Amino acid sequence: MSRKFGVAAIPAGAPPSGFNLVQLGTTALTGPGIDNVDQAFGASLQRTLAEAMVFNGFAGTWERLRTPTIFKTSNVFAGGATTIWTPAAGKKFRLMGYRMSLPGDAACAAIQTLDLELRDGGAVITLRDAVQVPAAAGATPSLYVSPWVLLPGNGYLSSAANNVLAVNLGFAFTVSALRVTAVGTEE
Repeated sequence: MSRKFGVAAIPAGAPPSGFNLVQLGTTALTGPGIDNVDQAFGASLQRTLAEAMVFNGFAGTWERLRTPTIFKTSNVFAGGATTIWTPAAGKKFRLMGYRMSLPGDAACAAIQTLDLELRDGGAVITLRDAVQVPAAAGATPSLYVSPWVLLPGNGYLSSAANNVLAVNLGFAFTVSALRVTAVGTEE
């Protein structure tokens, strides 16, 4: 006896009103002993969850849903690019979210606006922020705290294996450091 379980596919492009961005696949169950929906439900649910798909806005494709398993935190003092994530040999990083914070005692040589850029190897990822940094350390607990930026779909996949994720600062701090936390996977 063969039964087929699942849901209809979500049309290409923007999902219609009332749909979220998760698409569940369709699974065929065959074999002896599967003679009612109650018996088949457990196996069907496991297979359907294993086939969950999500739209990746960076790549414009539907992909297998991923969950962040790697969490990297780094303090960045110097101007220029500082590596915050070096993937395992032969792997690409998949950035799924990040957060940046700058303590209130941060200072630089002269008051100026700090451009914060994330980089894939040497190439700028179109994820940027800016904060004004004073010339003298302040007394506030935080000068800047970004919200968690969760990238759509499965996030941003590095353009090449062995590329590092770096944050680029326009100048160095004389006091304190930018704290960056990145989450994602490697593949």
